[in-house]
Amino acid sequence: MKFLQPLNLFKESLKREASKRNQLLGLNVGDRFLTLAVSDPENISAVPLRVWPTVLYDKASVADTIQTLIPKHNLMGLVVFSPNISSKSCPIYSYIGGLHKTGKLEGLMYTCWDVNFTSKVRVCHVEFVSNHHVEFIKSLSLPKHLSEKCIEQFAAWHMLQGYLDYSNILVAIDKDIDADLFGGD
Repeated sequence: MKFLQPLNLFKESLKREASKRNQLLGLNVGDRFLTLAVSDPENISAVPLRVWPTVLYDKASVADTIQTLIPKHNLMGLVVFSPNISSKSCPIYSYIGGLHKTGKLEGLMYTCWDVNFTSKVRVCHVEFVSNHHVEFIKSLSLPKHLSEKCIEQFAAWHMLQGYLDYSNILVAIDKDIDADLFGGD
């Protein structure tokens, strides 16, 4: 596994041909649930993929699951979500180290994305859609444990969509600046 800064991972995904691996997998390791989301081939939209109780998945099991998803979803990178990633004591770094030690994710690039940053930026439609999903699930009158699991399923989606929106905006701004400075596309 190779670490890249958040925007560099996104730019790397754009460099690849459509026939090569270029999609991103979002991983959120919460206190109670582990959730996954995957991007579309253009890395514009994300969809929820899976949710499990955190206690059922050790790092080797998570690595096995990700390994099976790599060819299925054409994955080239992993976006790991956590609050306060700027702190070296952030527990997610230990978690990523454990995934790396399994040796099952070689060749996969990864980055860390601060979930607090996604909340502050609130780019595009993410908050609106996320809130709508939560309201809809609550309206179904499901048993509490099922509704919590359904709501939690959107955690990784919400975070990955925020990362994609933010990265797409920065790449578009970068292209506009290049066009203005150098007179081309």
